[in-house]
Amino acid sequence: MFAMLLEENIEQLRDDLRAMSPEKRAEILLKMAQFCVPKLQAVHITSWTEVHELLEMDEQERMDEILRLEEIIKEGNNGS
Repeated sequence: MFAMLLEENIEQLRDDLRAMSPEKRAEILLKMAQFCVPKLQAVHITSWTEVHELLEMDEQERMDEILRLEEIIKEGNNGS
């Protein structure tokens, strides 16, 4: 949606950006980037118990858990 809006107004956007001071132009571009660049999510471990459980897993279990967590992160990114 945002990309389409930019595409339809690219010439006006270029003119507007050229008219701005370098500082203001950088500020606006950084704000716009958040709509175009995927955000990284931190993996949050809620307790030392979870760390201990990961360390106790065998290699295959640990890999399965990592893949499961990656899926959760991807689902979160698709929903934002």
